[in-house]
Amino acid sequence: MSSSSKRRRRTTKKEEQEERVSIYQKPETISPEQARLQALMQQLINEATALVIKVATVDCNHKEDCPVYRAGRNIAKIIDEIMSLRK
Repeated sequence: MSSSSKRRRRTTKKEEQEERVSIYQKPETISPEQARLQALMQQLINEATALVIKVATVDCNHKEDCPVYRAGRNIAKIIDEIMSLRK
């Protein structure tokens, strides 16, 4: 084997990025439990998003003291973080 074939080729930044696995790539096989969990998580995110939108747009003078409003804000912060990780 020649010395040139022993050397490892340097990777570019683009190649390194392509080698990373996206959190959105589905594994080749997932169990029924994993599929159900994914479906439930998506459903939870969708429902929480709908709640956050309703809570954020409600015309109430007591929002700051409302436990539902505070819970909606907390959910919104979590969804915002999840969305930032998806980018």
